[in-house]
Amino acid sequence: MNPLRPVILAAAGSGRMKNAVTRVPLTAAVVRRFVAGETRGEPAPVARDLLASGRMISVDFLGEYTTEQSTANAAVAEYMSLIDDLAALEAPHTLVPAVEVSVKRSALVEAAGSRRSPGDFEFRMLYGIRDPEQRRLVDEGHTLRVYLPYGTQWYGYLMRRIAERPANLAFFLRALAERR
Repeated sequence: MNPLRPVILAAAGSGRMKNAVTRVPLTAAVVRRFVAGETRGEPAPVARDLLASGRMISVDFLGEYTTEQSTANAAVAEYMSLIDDLAALEAPHTLVPAVEVSVKRSALVEAAGSRRSPGDFEFRMLYGIRDPEQRRLVDEGHTLRVYLPYGTQWYGYLMRRIAERPANLAFFLRALAERR
């Protein structure tokens, strides 16, 4: 378990920390790498680019701390509008598997030894994570779905992802260093 997890999760609820992250151009740019925006219109260009590159998407309106009925109702309304917006996107894929199976990269070794073809399973990766690897998998004929989050609750989402495992914190810090 990540020993920093309790501290990171406590920071996730801090509006002051979120404001600090948002105000600093360096960290704000890193946030944009992992979250497609705060409003429903912001993910559309990102979604179009991902679809045009042969990747599929799973768009999520973030709601890390939805505990009140009014917030839940607003999320439902957002999702209804999001569905309409996504219907307008032209996806290059004409057939989406009815049953989706998420395969971890470690399972690829098992799949390589079997008689499975690239279309028999689906890779899932996070937006902003290992873009060249995503493109390589698609170029090899694999089906890949990118989890594309957006919404005003991005800060809680990112902090939870960082708290999940120490490697995520290291990845975030590397992304900061790359921006310098």
